[in-house]
Amino acid sequence: MAVDVDSVPDSGEAAGALLHNLTLFTRLLRAAGFTAGSDDLLAGVDALKFIDINNRCDFYFALRAAFVTRREELDPFRLLFDHFWRVPHPAHPLPPRDAQGAMPGLDQDGPTRQGESESAVVGVRLGRSDEASGAGGGWAGYSPAERLRRRDFSALTRAEREAVARLLQRLGERQTRLRPRRRRRRARRGDVDWGRTMALSRRTGGEVTTWLYSRTKERPQPLLIFADISGSMALYTDTLLPWLWALARWPGRRVEVFLFATRISRVTTILQTREADIALAQVSHQVEDWAGGTRLGQALMTFEREWGGGLMSKRPVTLIISDGWDRGDPALLGRAVTRLRRSSTRLVWLNPLLGDPAYAPLTRGMAAARPFIDDFLAAHNLESIEALIGKL
Repeated sequence: MAVDVDSVPDSGEAAGALLHNLTLFTRLLRAAGFTAGSDDLLAGVDALKFIDINNRCDFYFALRAAFVTRREELDPFRLLFDHFWRVPHPAHPLPPRDAQGAMPGLDQDGPTRQGESESAVVGVRLGRSDEASGAGGGWAGYSPAERLRRRDFSALTRAEREAVARLLQRLGERQTRLRPRRRRRRARRGDVDWGRTMALSRRTGGEVTTWLYSRTKERPQPLLIFADISGSMALYTDTLLPWLWALARWPGRRVEVFLFATRISRVTTILQTREADIALAQVSHQVEDWAGGTRLGQALMTFEREWGGGLMSKRPVTLIISDGWDRGDPALLGRAVTRLRRSSTRLVWLNPLLGDPAYAPLTRGMAAARPFIDDFLAAHNLESIEALIGKL
């Protein structure tokens, strides 16, 4: 059954059918190599609220704005849109079919839409390099988002790394839309703070003479991030930089980002640049000790001396991204992590080596730091980073 957007009536049943087809269209785009997900679907639905749904041209451009993120996706999107919604766009007619009824650039072996016998399209050429698509012609008949979720960052090709970078950036932006809450003390309004009230009553022999109150107020704790750029970690951290860029721009929350190897560098201001590509290029240019050795203990002591006073007084959530291969004094690292933990609300350590089931934190640096870590988690692929949503 073809879907003609020019004839969709304004009814609840029709709206439900349209949402169903939009969901299927999102799956089709994902199967064709687009990084289309639920966030894009919701963006498309929101965009449709501001247009005339019966105007096919507006409908096309609203969905294109929601799903297309790169110039090379424009033509594949048009082909998929015209094929799925069936009625040709007046400015972009469908290409002629060949003798077998197939359109050039489309592979007819994909899944079908519900209620239709004709196959949906999954083989649109996205112009990716041979490195990513293989020497057989670069046809994307699968979902890279699904396929790449469990791929170790160190095993990605250059083209795959670019795709993962976009996904990590979107993931970070989704994380920053969360609003962590803290319980904040307030006098004379809100809920009774029973713990503090009872504690105060001890001064009067257990008799409650003063009621203390608290109320919930949105006041996200600062987030402090240390990312290892030493030789063993440079590839992982470089892959995670788009995610760190998104976190550094968390609305309404103070986020500080430091990179370390043999030295430590504050890159917060750079990462707050509006354009991600520009920010990441500046980080690569200004931080000089990429792929060097690791002296985390010394780096943390330098941080405490130069920046720690103002930052640690707010008891941030602290995130360390490192494999723990430290060349410095383990005792120094132990002392530094101990001091860091005492000043933090929570200490989270992301180690890409945890992706290996046989890994054990036995290196000197990791063994010295492990007793003071609240959350010891993997950070080797997209799936492990997704698991952090809500924990920061």
